[in-house]
Amino acid sequence: MDLKWNTEKAAAPQGVLTGCEESQEWMLKWWFENYSKHNTLPVTFADFGMSASARSWCEKRGNVISIPPQELQNAKNAPWADKVPGYIWNHRTIWFCKPLAFLKTPYETTIWTDIDCEIIKNITPMFSLAEVPDGFAIRYDKQEYEKYYKEHSILKHEARCYQAGVIVFKRYSKVINNWAKYCFTQNNQEYSEQSALSHLLSEKPLDITHFSDNYHWFQSDTKNPSAYIIHHSGAFSKRRLLSSINLK
Repeated sequence: MDLKWNTEKAAAPQGVLTGCEESQEWMLKWWFENYSKHNTLPVTFADFGMSASARSWCEKRGNVISIPPQELQNAKNAPWADKVPGYIWNHRTIWFCKPLAFLKTPYETTIWTDIDCEIIKNITPMFSLAEVPDGFAIRYDKQEYEKYYKEHSILKHEARCYQAGVIVFKRYSKVINNWAKYCFTQNNQEYSEQSALSHLLSEKPLDITHFSDNYHWFQSDTKNPSAYIIHHSGAFSKRRLLSSINLK
């Protein structure tokens, strides 16, 4: 496993990173169309296990980096293991590989969005959010989600919950280094890359930006004309999104 930064000369000062594996590639075209309506900065796609046709589609529209799946430690004895739905186990490998993609960014400053994020404005103003000593910006998760995670032993009571669907980071940010290492040393206890980051930031003093939820809004919330990115997280939102895409 490669936990080192991409040290090649940056391809651009600023760029956008997203990624998926085969079961999520139905959102690729939708994501790119929304992004391209408002933005022209270069895009890199992380291939976490795409089909050959999806990878070829991405290569015509941006850079592609391969992030092969990594074997995780046995987490059957983790405190949350008997409290979460069974389908979660199939997602964990991809979740924990996200920070590996961040290490391979070809940009000096990167905005990452999950593939289920709808970009509805020019997101260039977000790059400045990472201009802090440890070069990292993120929002807190919704309070009801934090409550759920603590009730299900996913999150320790002293930790705040962060939402890793949209982040902004500088190349060589200490947060990314530490996050990637934490993911692959603690995944026998951690539920996801997001819980790993939340625990890391509660344990280690790092100087980051906590940005407004206008930069990362949830589709399930009320409409927000100030939102830059709308996250269609969760199975219910995905079903609605799939229906809307199929109707086009």
